[in-house]
Amino acid sequence: MKRQRGELRQNAQNAKMRLANGFWNDKEKSKAEILKKATDTSTALHVFSHTIRAQLGTRDEEFEAFYAIALPHLIKGTTNLHRVLLNQEHIENLSTENKERYIFSLTRKIQRCVERYNSEKLLAVGE
Repeated sequence: MKRQRGELRQNAQNAKMRLANGFWNDKEKSKAEILKKATDTSTALHVFSHTIRAQLGTRDEEFEAFYAIALPHLIKGTTNLHRVLLNQEHIENLSTENKERYIFSLTRKIQRCVERYNSEKLLAVGE
């Protein structure tokens, strides 16, 4: 109970300091500046679309590089792609939570690779 009161007191002091230092006034000013810049819709739309295109482009390049690494193993018919493609040095330095994220990300990439390989194989057989 004392710990909760101490935390509550500390949070109240922090809030009082933010008010005294004009934290929220600065936030309002920056919000107003952002809104002023965003009023020009064509500029905002251009910036937004440019950002999305750049993000998609880098993601596709990353996937293509990963697919080039995974393709020989797919052709060989390797059953455990996770074991082959897992970067042991990288995963040893991660926390448990980040290890799980890395493994889920790797699984999604492998799934995309398998789907692409199967579709390309079907197209090659159909020709």
